[in-house]
Amino acid sequence: MSVSAIPNPKKTIQVDFPIERVKLSVKNINLINSKYTFSSSNEIFNQYTYSALELLSLGVYVDINLNNISEFKTEITVEIRRKIGSFNDSYEITKSNDHIVSIYDCIAKLTCKSPEEIENLKNEQIEKLKPSKKPNNLSRNNSNTQTSTTNAWYEKKWLVIFLCVVFFPVGLYGLWKNTTIANNWKFAITSLIAIIIIASWGDNSKIGKYTKEELPKNFSYDIIKDESNEVLEKNQLYVELSGKLTEGQIATLAEELFNSKKEERRFYMFYQLKGVENNVSSWATSHFDPELEIVITGSTTAEDVNKDKLSEKIEGEVIGKWDENKYTFSNLIIYKKGNKTFIKTVFKNGQTSDVELEESKTEKGIRFDYKDGGYNGEYFILNNENRLELYNSENKNFTTATPK
Repeated sequence: MSVSAIPNPKKTIQVDFPIERVKLSVKNINLINSKYTFSSSNEIFNQYTYSALELLSLGVYVDINLNNISEFKTEITVEIRRKIGSFNDSYEITKSNDHIVSIYDCIAKLTCKSPEEIENLKNEQIEKLKPSKKPNNLSRNNSNTQTSTTNAWYEKKWLVIFLCVVFFPVGLYGLWKNTTIANNWKFAITSLIAIIIIASWGDNSKIGKYTKEELPKNFSYDIIKDESNEVLEKNQLYVELSGKLTEGQIATLAEELFNSKKEERRFYMFYQLKGVENNVSSWATSHFDPELEIVITGSTTAEDVNKDKLSEKIEGEVIGKWDENKYTFSNLIIYKKGNKTFIKTVFKNGQTSDVELEESKTEKGIRFDYKDGGYNGEYFILNNENRLELYNSENKNFTTATPK
């Protein structure tokens, strides 16, 4: 089953306001919703772009185009596009439609405000960012100093011990400032914390929630594209792997790549498999934002082994077996049983399906269609190189499975 790219969600409306009034609102969307960060603009063509982050993805760009219809009427077009790739799934479209609703809501709220009110919103945000000033008490006497020392937080034993456990830097400071704890206890507690720190530094097998594993002996990788950007405070690498890795091995490689570049606030890595042509999506991703997160989109080595075992259980004459490693990461087996032809799909999660096919000859090779016309008119062609080509209803070859 194919995963077809879906056009960027877009919506156009007209409002009864001059374009300059709407333009002021568009330029200040982040005053209403801080989720959207101003990215770029083209004042000549009245085009503005914001960006927004999303969970487990690089997020989206929000393109806003303004068109002057008349003196008191403006056309607004909002289009959502992914920072990487295109939209493939319905839930992505749902998220994008939510962005469109949020953007129009912000524009509506700001357009109803006067320029003075918008300026006041800016000033309020600036005031929030200013550090608070505490008055200095210059008139201290000995009595006040003694009372302050007695009531100081570091004179409370229970609080000092608690901080030594949950936040040792502050706890140690309070420990040595305390006047009631004996020195031998101070040395003992300090030594114990030092031993714990040294022991934790010695454990290099963990990175975040992942346990690192040694990379395979013959493993290699190439950085095929580097889209790091200091202005955006991010590193972004596209890496080609010589073979599949386990989650623990990806953690080891991710740490190595992380240490290879100047540290930024975010670090994204996209892994592709060598020999897999025209990847639509990465086989796996990892990112530090700030903690390490790993997502394996494709099939793992263990899943491949399980797929191969299930692919052996065929009741009939096998025409061929193929590995589809671009969309579904599944095994495809075409076989004959009696006078009928079937295709068996073995997915990476162990699920299987058997569907009857109809066979015909073409110039490109043998064509197989779903007998009941399933999957929106998709079909297969077994070409002369024994590769199984998959086509959609528009006769577009969206992926090709390789022989096993």
